[in-house]
Amino acid sequence: MSENTYFKFTNSVIIAPLLAVITIWTVFWVELRFKINLNDYGIYPQRISGLKGIAFSPFIHGSLEHLYNNTIPLAILTASLFYFYRSIALRVLFIGVLISGLFTVNR
Repeated sequence: MSENTYFKFTNSVIIAPLLAVITIWTVFWVELRFKINLNDYGIYPQRISGLKGIAFSPFIHGSLEHLYNNTIPLAILTASLFYFYRSIALRVLFIGVLISGLFTVNR
């Protein structure tokens, strides 16, 4: 197969990182705007209640600096994932969030 078959620019290379960045910034904005604290949805190691954090923790940030420091890597790495591995990109994202959360819970 040619190189163009593997590395093909598609709309998902732009849309996926954009949606990811917009999502984390929107969650942070909602938390500030409505004065709610979503820290209860974070990962709490060795607690059953901490299991919900596996799914929600990627969207929770403690400060604007924390959010900003995660934005650029999230955008670049998500774009790279969808550019180089578009057929399995969503599975990789899902499994990555799940495994990283489980390792945090079991520590």
